[in-house]
Amino acid sequence: MLHKSAVLDHDALKVLPVYPLPVVYDYVLEVFYPGDIYLLETVYQLPPTNVRVTRTTGTGSSQGAAMTSSSVKKVDISSGDAAAISAQILAKQQTLLGKLKSLRGQLDSIETVLRKEKSTAPPVAAPSDKGGNSVAASEASKKFTQCLELAAGNNDTVKSLIIGESENVLSRLKYLHRKVDELEQSARAAAKSAPKVAKKTSSTRAKQEELVVSADAKYPPLSLIAAANFLAEHGSVLATSYVHSSARQVPDKLRRLLGEDVSTTDSRSGADFIVSLIWKDVGIDTTLMVEPTRQNPILAEANIARYVFRILNANYDSVENLVQFTANDKWLNLAARSLVYGNAKERQSAVRQLNAHLGQQAFLTGPDVSLVDAVVVSALFNAKEYAGLGGNVKKWAHACSQTDLFAGMKEFLV
Repeated sequence: MLHKSAVLDHDALKVLPVYPLPVVYDYVLEVFYPGDIYLLETVYQLPPTNVRVTRTTGTGSSQGAAMTSSSVKKVDISSGDAAAISAQILAKQQTLLGKLKSLRGQLDSIETVLRKEKSTAPPVAAPSDKGGNSVAASEASKKFTQCLELAAGNNDTVKSLIIGESENVLSRLKYLHRKVDELEQSARAAAKSAPKVAKKTSSTRAKQEELVVSADAKYPPLSLIAAANFLAEHGSVLATSYVHSSARQVPDKLRRLLGEDVSTTDSRSGADFIVSLIWKDVGIDTTLMVEPTRQNPILAEANIARYVFRILNANYDSVENLVQFTANDKWLNLAARSLVYGNAKERQSAVRQLNAHLGQQAFLTGPDVSLVDAVVVSALFNAKEYAGLGGNVKKWAHACSQTDLFAGMKEFLV
């Protein structure tokens, strides 16, 4: 408390005497909150002119010091201004505390990230210098500095961090890719060694499809195995084989061309597809009976493959599937016209065409093996061209034999 009339100097924050006055009441000095601290806006700004500080008496009269300036501002302390100013100061203090808390949270986040990177990083045996500071500590300090520069908007630091993280992500992706390949190989090995279980007992298609194929033992339709495997991806398959009385000699190996290894169900009524192979003396013309009761024949493995495509997809040869349909048709025509029914010159030309095409992609119609590949392989086998294959065609044939679609065909391609 001061017992003098005083004026608060805004710049120096000092109490300066003005002139002596009789003691009539206590003067209350209100100190303003600095406006430039932490870059916050001014809480309470004193006017640039002199201020008369008064205190109202109980009767409402006031006594004070008369000033010469006409712009004197009177502050009535009893009117509630002091309480309002205090409330503003308190609010700004709360804002400041909130910003400090936010900054502390950011620092905690940076510290957490650094600790996590340190815990996940592989241990490095770093030599210590004379002062006892290890390379690991230096790296941690460098990381912290980079985080601070990143927060400050340093573009070079941002770029270096992005590049470093990208390389880290790529290395992790390569590791995951290698692990996935290992799991896939182990899963395939387990699937081949595991017995078949959970065979279907009821048909899931609206109509049961039956394919009765007649073939000569001199020209075994190896693509029929792939066709049955392809159908098994869309429903249950019952595969059987018979020997007609007209067949003079059928090796036991061919008698098992279709059987338990191809079938996925034992129930005829519960099968979605029934594939029956009858060994007959029909020559080179492998024949499919679409409807056995009507005796409608389809000749050649290439046309049998077209029929299989159509029963699985009614829009197979529509405009929306024109690209795939055209690609399939090109190689099916080559198999039938050049390899099966063509002469020696046409067969050699077909092999050269295959070799040139397979130098550009892994399989005939795309990145994955298809029934078209199986038809061409079977045609090469029956044309006695398979054993002498070389270059890209040999590599392609070997890749086909390792796929699930060719399961059961590999033992015949030797």
